[in-house]
Amino acid sequence: MINKKRTYNDDYGDENVNDSGEEKGQMNRDDVENIRNINNKKNICKLGTWNIRSLNGKEIELISEFEKAELEILVIPETKKKGNGTMEMENEHLLIWSGIEENKRAQAGIGCILHKNIKENLCNWDAISERILTVELN
Repeated sequence: MINKKRTYNDDYGDENVNDSGEEKGQMNRDDVENIRNINNKKNICKLGTWNIRSLNGKEIELISEFEKAELEILVIPETKKKGNGTMEMENEHLLIWSGIEENKRAQAGIGCILHKNIKENLCNWDAISERILTVELN
């Protein structure tokens, strides 16, 4: 015995056919082509995180590993960097950080490195606290 898969038409007739003879809810060739175009334009970003327990003196090693991993964004907790700001690093990558006040002992801090190829996409960043940094890219 062959099991036939039931369809909407089996139960309700041809109510789901539109005026041009196509089934309602079915995609035509233009719809499929539009979906293909959208899927081909996906932007995939490689993001990593590395707890280095202090950024001071580790910049060269950090950039080396960042490039070796072929990352576009690297989030760095516990930078122990004071203040907040941006700095161009080796090979034109951009460091954004948020740390504690200048007059306090170095602790906590959060940072983010943007690859030189995407740093132009930086719209905005906000150092909310020594533990929270927001970065907006377009």
